[in-house]
Amino acid sequence: MIQTLLQGTDARKVALTLFLSVCGGLIALWLGVPAPLLIGGIVIVGAASFLKFDTRLPGWLVNVAFVIVGLLLGSNVSEDTLSLVGQWPFSMLGVAAGLLVMVGFTTFLMMRVFRLDATTAYLCSVPGHLSMVMSMAISGIGDGKRVVTIQSVRILFLTLLVPLLAMALGLVPEHVANMRAEMDLVTLVVLTIAAALSGLLLARVNAPAPMVIGPMLVSVAGKLAGLYHGVLPSGIAAIGLIIIGAQIGGRMSRVTLEDLKRDLVAGLVMTLIMIGITALIAIGLGLVMDMPLGQIWLGLAPGGLDAIGALGLALGYDTAFIAAHQTWRLIILGIAIPLGPILIQRSQRGNA
Repeated sequence: MIQTLLQGTDARKVALTLFLSVCGGLIALWLGVPAPLLIGGIVIVGAASFLKFDTRLPGWLVNVAFVIVGLLLGSNVSEDTLSLVGQWPFSMLGVAAGLLVMVGFTTFLMMRVFRLDATTAYLCSVPGHLSMVMSMAISGIGDGKRVVTIQSVRILFLTLLVPLLAMALGLVPEHVANMRAEMDLVTLVVLTIAAALSGLLLARVNAPAPMVIGPMLVSVAGKLAGLYHGVLPSGIAAIGLIIIGAQIGGRMSRVTLEDLKRDLVAGLVMTLIMIGITALIAIGLGLVMDMPLGQIWLGLAPGGLDAIGALGLALGYDTAFIAAHQTWRLIILGIAIPLGPILIQRSQRGNA
């Protein structure tokens, strides 16, 4: 079984990638950066990937990290989550409105300012479901090279800028709570098995981000039902964040220097616009919702469930709120992404 898992991978390269991610995390920790194990790994491995070092991680290892992050988010659910659920319809509408404005405005901008065709501009503007977007682009829908470059730049900048802006704007709590005891070994083993099985089940029905959402649902349900107590052990949580940081940074391997020169500005402009739109909607929701502005902002943020969830945890916010809204965003995008190019092509034929 071990040989099957390792088949097609270079163990030394994987070990070096993870070592770089650990080093980046330790440097970020020393500098006082929020979510240091995640951010540090993204920066160091991203730089190595851009320089064309082979930083690819095997799929099974990434899935292990996804399960860890899902358990991490679920086990850290706030005790007062259920009492606040009544406020969530407002923010769920905010997610939908934010997506509509973001995708519509950035698609228009990519077409008019950066001269992309409509389909390419749309795929570049979609804030999520990166694997689906990349697959469509590589299969010949739109300009695949530009989609890969702009989306890679967007993900990298977004994950780096959100925690730094939160810190600069004073949205980071002064004392991040870590008050709960860690779960015992028996609970950890049983929960991990149930979490992995739930992720595999969701993968069979093509659910979005199954290996994160499945474990998260299992751990949230168990926690709220009182079936277990405590949070994921910090050592295991650290392993998951180190792998996720390396995995996100590794996406820069698809980008060449020529691609970066051409599309860096487009990716950065798109990222700043998305952050700005999210901030405006979050501020509006903050007027009617009794919860921290930073928490609302991360719930609406157009990033990956794994990365944004980990950031929310590191900043001390309610992970159930953030995970629920990020999952809702993925559901909306799962419907919108394949429909977008079809509607664009029909519109173009109608105008011809």
